[in-house]
Amino acid sequence: MDLIATYQSNIQNIYNRIKDLYSKASPYFDQDVQLPDLQVVKLNNPTDLLNRAIYQWTISCIRQLQMVMNNVIRDFNDNDIIDEDIGDTPELKLWLPERLVVDDIYMLGLTNNFDKCNELLDKLNSYTQEYMNY
Repeated sequence: MDLIATYQSNIQNIYNRIKDLYSKASPYFDQDVQLPDLQVVKLNNPTDLLNRAIYQWTISCIRQLQMVMNNVIRDFNDNDIIDEDIGDTPELKLWLPERLVVDDIYMLGLTNNFDKCNELLDKLNSYTQEYMNY
């Protein structure tokens, strides 16, 4: 298992989905919206060892991902691209990888984070589809 590649590929895939979503939804935004910064946090670690630099990088990655996702949610809420039945989409709270051991519990938390983000993007995409069908 390559932990660094897992973070980078999953986060980049989510960011690519956000770019696609914004290009689809932007004609329906009432307000000007800036696409969030969609760069994966750079890793400054000359070795491939799991060390303090990697530990801090993983936390930074998840914090940035949560911030980006919540910015997306705010943009969609502010422009009323929401679920007509429940209203505004609630902000996302992701699990922080503060465990020092990369075990099954760690990987489950990480997988759940990426699943939550992808499920949220699916919902926002469906709200956009509804707008497109009006």
